[in-house]
Amino acid sequence: MLRLCICLIAVWFIGCQCPVPDGKRMDKEVSPSTAEIPAGIGTTAVQQKPAEAANIQWVNSFDDGLKIARARNCPLMVDFSAEWCGWCKKLDEETWTNKDVILLAKGFVCVKIDCDTDRQTPARYGAKSLPTILFMSTDGKVIHQVLGYRNAEDMIAEMRTVVKQ
Repeated sequence: MLRLCICLIAVWFIGCQCPVPDGKRMDKEVSPSTAEIPAGIGTTAVQQKPAEAANIQWVNSFDDGLKIARARNCPLMVDFSAEWCGWCKKLDEETWTNKDVILLAKGFVCVKIDCDTDRQTPARYGAKSLPTILFMSTDGKVIHQVLGYRNAEDMIAEMRTVVKQ
């Protein structure tokens, strides 16, 4: 709790990244509506709120995202976030809703990992602060990393860096 308070104070004054809590679960109530993943890729749902139908389609399982990326032969964009992370919310509300970001995101399999419910994937890839966005090849190797919040213009530049590789 003390870490969370310190983080919130730091975010308010200096805009730091939120640390992932060490083994402590943040209680929250989440009930997103879902859409199906293409046949044969598993049963994990794509997170999508009704008003976001034209927005980025997020897969909420890393393993399913990797399978889809391999099938489509395109890179992954993995967003590690948490419900309690202020910068993650700002990223969701301002960056991921930008029409140009949405357009570029169609070139990726977009995976959103809730670090409170999936602790293994962030640990495997060293996501120690939030938000962390990893761009990965179809074999699961990190090809580019973005730490912290980026506005739409900066995220577009980061995404284009990956596309050029």
